[in-house]
Amino acid sequence: MEKKTAKRLWKGALFLFFLVLSLVASGDLVFPDRISRFAGEEVESRLCFSLEAAAEPAEENEERGRILAFGILPVKSVAVESFEKVSLIPGGELFGIRMEIEGLIVSGVGNVEGTDRSPAEEAGIAPGDRILNVNGISLRGAASFTRMLAKSGGKAVRLDVEKNGEERSVILTPAKDPNGVWRAGLWVREAAAGIGTVTFTDPASGTFAGLGHGVCDRESGELLPLCRGTICRANPESVKRATAAEPGEIRGELTEEAVGAIRANTPTGIYGAAYDADSAGKEAIPIALKGEIKPGKITILCQLDETGKQPYEAVIETICDRDGETKNFVIRITDEKLLEKTGGIIQGMSGSPILKDGKLIGAVTHVMLRDPKRGYGIFIENMLRSAAETQAQAEAA
Repeated sequence: MEKKTAKRLWKGALFLFFLVLSLVASGDLVFPDRISRFAGEEVESRLCFSLEAAAEPAEENEERGRILAFGILPVKSVAVESFEKVSLIPGGELFGIRMEIEGLIVSGVGNVEGTDRSPAEEAGIAPGDRILNVNGISLRGAASFTRMLAKSGGKAVRLDVEKNGEERSVILTPAKDPNGVWRAGLWVREAAAGIGTVTFTDPASGTFAGLGHGVCDRESGELLPLCRGTICRANPESVKRATAAEPGEIRGELTEEAVGAIRANTPTGIYGAAYDADSAGKEAIPIALKGEIKPGKITILCQLDETGKQPYEAVIETICDRDGETKNFVIRITDEKLLEKTGGIIQGMSGSPILKDGKLIGAVTHVMLRDPKRGYGIFIENMLRSAAETQAQAEAA
């Protein structure tokens, strides 16, 4: 009887071994490119897979490792990134954003009034381009651009322009409008402002993070380059419900007083330092890395009115991109009160912290426009990585 049992166990083990081999070879078994762990801790083995250190070159602040099947069969080489075990103060409060852009973003081009010419179009400038300088002189707002055109007296000027991430020089010859003012035939933006939600504050450093995605140009979708920026308080005034046909939004008023400085606008959010990072009476909670996060119930913190931030129920439906910079998992709002008031995820909720099992795991980033009950979340470790890079740059400056 014991021999039969042992024989069955061997057969089962061999079957499992060859099943894993076939799944790995076919590509049906997918492993991440990057594994996260807390500093000083080992990565937990799962099923028949384990991780061992690999003697391979690695990027700064990360190691290399190999995933092994049954402790002997190399499956994949991966990056192993370590994070400090920190506790953060979850946000959920609305805040206002004011950003000055490096250069000028072109929002439109057309003929100069009273002429049949568009100097900008003739120079190959299009909406979404960024004008960096004129004749080698950096721009400080739209007014400085107007002054430089006036000084040209109608002579051609050289513009350094960023188009699709690449810089190039173009020659623009201004045209005179009916008032005798030299024009380029374009409309520009020099600043951006809006409302978002605070994701977390680090009580140790005073660093704050919000949005869960970058502030981008409306026309091109490109990340807006930050010259300088501040955050302020935002007073919510009304809520526009979301529908499958039209996105919703939190409408509010930005206060004049700045309460913090924006240091970075990145694909994972905005980061900076609060002027008065008073954490008294605010509870810091531990974080969870992506390896711990699974589908299930979650809590979202956000502010819709003057009563302040409130917790709302939702679920993680699936983990869709463990290695991505944003849009790592799909969430669905289940809280009836939130659905009644907003219809789902709306503009202004970006950055709302996501909690699971008493830990901060990420933030709301984007809504699915055709189904506003659903949207995406970003892993908190992606935001922590950006926050650390921002802090290091500030200390080095």
